[in-house]
Amino acid sequence: MNLKFSLFSTLVFSLIQVIFTAGSLFAQTPITFNTPGQSFFYVPAGVTSVTVDVIGAGGGGANRTTNNPGGGGGGGAFARSTIAVVPGQVLFINVGAGGRSVPFANGGDSWVSLTPSVANAIVIAGGGNSASENQTTGAAGGTPSGSFDIGTSGGSGGNGQASPRRGGGGGGAGRAVGNGTNGAVVNQGAPNGGQGASSNGANGSAGSTGGGGGGSTRNGNIIVTGGTGGAGGNGAVTVSYSMAPITDGTILDDGATSDNALISFTTSGTWTPPAGLEAFEVLVIGGGGGGGRGTSAGGGGAGQVLVRSFSNINGGAGFNGTESFAIEIGTGGSGSGNTNNRGVNGTSSSFDLGGIYEAIAVGGGGGASENNTTGNSGASGGGGSGPGNGGNGTNGNNGGNGAQPIAFRAGGGGGGAGSSGSNGIVVPFTSYTTGGNGGAGVNPTGFPGPFAGGGGGNGIIFLALGGGGSGGSGGGGNGGGNGNGGSGAANSGSGGGAGGAGGGNGGSGRVIIRYQNTRILPVEYVHFDAQFDPINRVNILDWATAKEWENSHFEVERAHNQVNEFVNIGEVEGAGFSDAILSYQFKDDHLPLAGGMLYYRLKQVDFGGTFSYSDVVGVRVDPIQSTGKTWKAYPNPTNGTNLKIELTKRQDFKDEMIQLRLTSPSGVSHGYLGRRMEELNLEVNQVLERSSPGVYILEIRWGNEVEYHKILKK
Repeated sequence: MNLKFSLFSTLVFSLIQVIFTAGSLFAQTPITFNTPGQSFFYVPAGVTSVTVDVIGAGGGGANRTTNNPGGGGGGGAFARSTIAVVPGQVLFINVGAGGRSVPFANGGDSWVSLTPSVANAIVIAGGGNSASENQTTGAAGGTPSGSFDIGTSGGSGGNGQASPRRGGGGGGAGRAVGNGTNGAVVNQGAPNGGQGASSNGANGSAGSTGGGGGGSTRNGNIIVTGGTGGAGGNGAVTVSYSMAPITDGTILDDGATSDNALISFTTSGTWTPPAGLEAFEVLVIGGGGGGGRGTSAGGGGAGQVLVRSFSNINGGAGFNGTESFAIEIGTGGSGSGNTNNRGVNGTSSSFDLGGIYEAIAVGGGGGASENNTTGNSGASGGGGSGPGNGGNGTNGNNGGNGAQPIAFRAGGGGGGAGSSGSNGIVVPFTSYTTGGNGGAGVNPTGFPGPFAGGGGGNGIIFLALGGGGSGGSGGGGNGGGNGNGGSGAANSGSGGGAGGAGGGNGGSGRVIIRYQNTRILPVEYVHFDAQFDPINRVNILDWATAKEWENSHFEVERAHNQVNEFVNIGEVEGAGFSDAILSYQFKDDHLPLAGGMLYYRLKQVDFGGTFSYSDVVGVRVDPIQSTGKTWKAYPNPTNGTNLKIELTKRQDFKDEMIQLRLTSPSGVSHGYLGRRMEELNLEVNQVLERSSPGVYILEIRWGNEVEYHKILKK
């Protein structure tokens, strides 16, 4: 038994099982993208690392128009990668489409990238190959590439079976192989391949996520239409991450897929904004007014609905992450328990940072009662009773008037944030009346809703006719007839309904904060780009900032073929304070000889020592062709300022003393001795820079070894 392979297989399939079953392992529910095409993941506040599970699409099973069975499609590859990220960064997600035999298309690749291009992909799970029309053998599975912690190829599709005639099963995602006519099955829960056809002219089954499609079959001795191979399953990308819990409030949406984070406060508390947040909106709703008491009482008015937008925080630098906003949630007014007293007004809700970015929403007016007939004024006014008028709306709408044309009376509906309450209704020559409806609530753009409906007024019930009016949309309480009025919905800012036995309470207020994740920018970058210069073998990093606030410096960090192991390779001084566009450049000339994918990010450090990271950019570097020697001198030809001598066979060097001798075309020699090639490089370049063009001989000695290199000085 191959113990190494057995342990590896167990590990792989156990991990694959985690992908599809272990949402509880993460503090945040994983997000799965399974629609073919490109989507976006907007890194939420507080997230510094994400784990992506990427599955390529399955290939299609073979169509058959001639005698014999068709082979199954290959399964998509699986890859898992842990990626270092910063809040506000955007990851580009691509999901491959399932393949097919006719018209021919292999399963599409699924990938995660720093840009919309697959050329900058961090990790790729290749799609499975499709079996072509009339192909009997199963197609190969896809392979993973890029930077990944775990990666497995998709299983190959099964071959068609001649006797009895059956199509080959599709390969499963992540290494399962099609088993004859049966689709690949992975007991640990990974996607399966489709079943091969088992009767003449039958179609193969489609694969599930990432699984290859089953092959079809056809018997040429029987006149039938050829079978259709099963389509490969579409790929998928699952992003998992954890977020530190917030002290107060509830996260309605972290903005990971919408780029709009929503945090709701239903009780008083504090909010600390993310460091670098440059713009946000806040919705503040005051408490609703209570409903009046009596068979003709008025409904309570809604609290104010206030939306304020703030941008260019700290001159565009954003918050520093230590601010604390005070949030007060207004209470709903109590419904009246006495026909002589109106309903109580709701109280104000507020959002404030010591007088800065302040937003205050006042409460709604209480509804009139049987013997106190004028509704209270408030954000929206309470409804009147009988001969009384509705209260005025100071930051919303008026309450509806009561009605008393002859002997019978009715109460008006409380005003809503969206419209006035309607008047009470008395129908002549009848013995019943109907309370007015509460005014409509509103649904502010970008926020959930609606909120702040008016409470319904009350009326006299006779022979099941008449009675209370309806509460306004957004949570207004209904008129209660002979009973209690309905209360406004909790944290809606809606008014309470009027009632013969007592008015309903107004709904309490609410505060909701909304911001785009992509507006979290500690330093506002205009761009950050990396480009490889193959002539001088150097990576050139260019970036520009639109605004800087207390910016001490940038530390340039680099990772090689992995995006979770960055090292510091240099530093660039910042401007400190600026509201003009400033450009910066850094040249990385110590590139690995083996080439590969290099990733860069900027660590922006302010004067107080706090720091934040930029987005990550990547660039592919070509390898230097091996000459078979222990040392490599490049670029060659050289201008005399950029020659580098680097070790290519580390096993041949035992940290001996290094001796260099550079001989010019005229025979003049210069010698150097040292242990660090970086220092010797500087000395050689100093001589070459002031020397004439021509061919120089570089002699390198270490231990008992010696090498000679020809250097062309331009």
